[in-house]
Parts: sequence; structure tokens; C-alpha cells
Amino acid sequence: MRGEHTGASICAKAIKSELKKVFPETKFSVISSVFSGGDSVHVEYEDGPRQADVEKIIDKYQDGYFDGMQDLYVYNNHEDGLPRAKYVQLSRKISEKNDKLLKEIVCKRYNKKLEEFDRSYEPDLRREYYQLELASDLRNGIEILDLRLKEFYERIKDLVINHEV
Repeated sequence: MRGEHTGASICAKAIKSELKKVFPETKFSVISSVFSGGDSVHVEYEDGPRQADVEKIIDKYQDGYFDGMQDLYVYNNHEDGLPRAKYVQLSRKISEKNDKLLKEIVCKRYNKKLEEFDRSYEPDLRREYYQLELASDLRNGIEILDLRLKEFYERIKDLVINHEV
């Protein structure tokens, strides 16, 4: 069997190829693995497009989902012609530069100093940071694509970028 590809490795190759076409400027790490109960593909990238935009592409490669109430895996993906894996996971990392910029934007909204953010246990600050991270396309700086957050952040973004915080 040496030299043959597993279903997960074929799936990983297809995912990487499609992601490269749609987001050519973003580097994706796509790794497949096989285990006794099935197989999986893990996709990881830094900054880049919103996680939701990447999920729209990779979700179709997952066979189904695990139903904990029934303690069984439900196969619900019947799309023909696509290689699939039992589990397809996604992980987006934020670079230090963009992490700092997102924190500065949130601190400006809550009238806090950047140094206070990492020491703060205020759930509102953390939640706002997470929502802003999810809503932001980080390919070329910060572009907020969630319209609910966009208006406010567009007003203060220039202040933060010019370090007038």
C-alpha cells in the first residue's frame, strides 16, 4: 500500500487547492490524519480572511457530525464528486501586529489603556475583541465586514492606526 493516498489526504489536497484559488494571498496549512475511528483534516492560517468565509469553503468536505445525544456519527453530506473526511477543523491565528491593533480598537471603545486589556477580566472587553476578530478580514490591515460593528469601528480606526489613542 506504499505510495497510496488516504481519503483524508486527497480531501486535504482538494481543500488546499480550493483555498489557494479563492484566497491566493493567504498561506494555509492543511494537514490530514487517520485514526482508528475515521480521519480528519485540520486547516490553519494566520490573519487572512474571516473564519466564516473559509468555513463556507471547507464545510462541504466534512462527511457529517457527531451527535452526542445519540452517541453516533451522522453522515449527512451527500455531495457527489468531492473527497471528504469525517472531521474538518479550522484554526485561525492572529499575528501580534493585528492582535495589538484589535486590542487598541476595543480599548478605545471602552476608554481603556492597552496595558489594561491583558490584565482585565472584564467579559465585555474579551467578548468585543472576539466579535471584532470574527468580523474582520485581516488580509490587508483590518477590514470589518460585520455591518453592526463596522460603523463604530470605522470612526475610531484612523485614531488607533495613527496612535492617537
